[in-house]
Amino acid sequence: MIRFRNIVSSLTLAAITATVAACTPPLPPELQAQLADNSINCGSSPISVSGSMDITPILEQWSMDYLDICPNAGATVAMQGDGTAADFVISNSIAAPVNCEPSLTIPIFVGGTSIVTSLQGLDGMILDPATLSGIINGEITSWSDPQIVAINPQFEPIELPVQLATTITKSDAESIDAWLTRLAPDVWAGFPDSFTFTETFDVNTLPPQVYEDGGIVFAPFTFASLNGLQTALLKVATDVDAVPSYAENIASAASQLGFSSVQSPFEVTIDNSKEPLPVPGFDVALTPWQAVVVQYGHVCKGALELDSQAFVRYGLRSSSQGVLSNYGYLELPIEVRGAALELVSRGLPSPSPLEPETAATP
Repeated sequence: MIRFRNIVSSLTLAAITATVAACTPPLPPELQAQLADNSINCGSSPISVSGSMDITPILEQWSMDYLDICPNAGATVAMQGDGTAADFVISNSIAAPVNCEPSLTIPIFVGGTSIVTSLQGLDGMILDPATLSGIINGEITSWSDPQIVAINPQFEPIELPVQLATTITKSDAESIDAWLTRLAPDVWAGFPDSFTFTETFDVNTLPPQVYEDGGIVFAPFTFASLNGLQTALLKVATDVDAVPSYAENIASAASQLGFSSVQSPFEVTIDNSKEPLPVPGFDVALTPWQAVVVQYGHVCKGALELDSQAFVRYGLRSSSQGVLSNYGYLELPIEVRGAALELVSRGLPSPSPLEPETAATP
């Protein structure tokens, strides 16, 4: 007899669906996720979706896969920057996008902020909260500064000026600010007025410091990783190794995301009291890279709200979340994903079971 792993039996799925339809208390996150992985809500009409340039490929992938299962629905992908109104928008902020008046806002996946360093042949530069704060506020202007030399005995002193890019996206600035505030509130006073904050990271007009010897740039993890750029590590405590901005370490931080209530707008933030969980492939929890940027999905008000919710529910399935790593993003932890699924499923009809070949398999 052929068996499919992680496929809910029709009897179990029927019981879960009946529970949802009966408006009983919300299902536990694991069951919400399992139900979404093995069932589908197909919208009745195509919708328009949009996001920034780096998110567009994800939306295109989801739209294509969703259309294979729901041929009467589908989605047309547009760039967020053109200001065209859409039915569903992904942005790096919980605030309403300019091209959408949300009826529902939920977290949908996770990104991070990397510290890109242009130091020829010197990969693995270590900073700590004090040195990073000093670089940002202009107190440390040379890579040969005694504070940097002291925590980098693996390198000879580097006689180069620090070439700091002072343009940063709002979301990256918020992630760095929140992390340094947790790590070193006694030395970190926030970004100075010399910084310029933008809505998106413009890959067509990169800061020159990305290429200048001695440069340091705050950039989205997706840009740094997909372009193989050199990045700094951060020494977050004296008794642990410096942490890199690797996908696994960002995923470790994502496991610390918490929330106070399940309602729209559904905000999640790093809860430092939560111990990070081991990520797939590791037996122990990795030191988290807590410069995390949560990407939020906004269902826009209008006649196609339920169609948009059906599409979002598809985007929260394990198989949909699994493609995120191809584009430099990471999936939500199960607790957050289950809560987001509970919210986005409200008002949708009972889902239909998927055939085994289209249901989620890890």
